[in-house]
Amino acid sequence: WYHQQIKVGSYKMKAPLMLYWRDGLDIVKHFFANPVFTPCMDFQPYREFEGLDRQRVYGELMSADHAWEIQVGGTY
Repeated sequence: WYHQQIKVGSYKMKAPLMLYWRDGLDIVKHFFANPVFTPCMDFQPYREFEGLDRQRVYGELMSADHAWEIQVGGTY
């Protein structure tokens, strides 16, 4: 975790205002290194349909139209 104290001009606070965050790249590296997450990762776009009327179902990122267009359609 990283942290930083935030000060707003000359405004005085009763307690310091702290911002805490994690490095997103470190988190992604952790996910890829952990075998527990392996079955949860999708790398290919997919389209899922449900019911007799075949209604489109959206869930994860790879079920989105944008992921499909980038990887299948080749448009950016």
